Amino acid sequence: MVIVVLINSISIFNDFFYITEIRRNYMYKVSIILAAISVVLLLVYGADVALKMVSKNSLLDTSIRTIWLGIPSLILPFFAIYLSKNSKSKLVPTLVLVTGVLIIIGGIFMGVKYQQESINEKSDSTPKDIKLVEQESYNPALFEIGTLLAIGGFQAVLAFKRISSSVSRHEV
Repeated sequence: MVIVVLINSISIFNDFFYITEIRRNYMYKVSIILAAISVVLLLVYGADVALKMVSKNSLLDTSIRTIWLGIPSLILPFFAIYLSKNSKSKLVPTLVLVTGVLIIIGGIFMGVKYQQESINEKSDSTPKDIKLVEQESYNPALFEIGTLLAIGGFQAVLAFKRISSSVSRHEV
């Protein structure tokens, strides 16, 4: 009787580890899909912004583009990294690194565009208006640029650490 119970418990443990391995593979595939979706969303976002800069009209409104393309592409990489935490593969961290770099590039372009617009506004205004503009300390565009650079940098550092840790795991 004890032997039967022991054999059944070993069978249950084997089934548990098999199910856990299937679940781990499923989570890894989901994380690849999330990271790839994030990269594609950012590329579509950038293409729409470039279209707007070139032809003065875009496919999407700015608020719709930000809500449906920008925000998910900021959030999805964190889920992808979390879901692939038990994987040794470098694909997901590489996709997240690409996402982080694209976000940083977008923040830099946004900063350059803001700088050009502020120079154009200063050249069109009187000296009295320039003093008023210089006295303003809060600017939402600077807050957005800082947020983009921080999130993109955090994603890039997180992905780089995962890539370097997966390399060191393989060397051991």
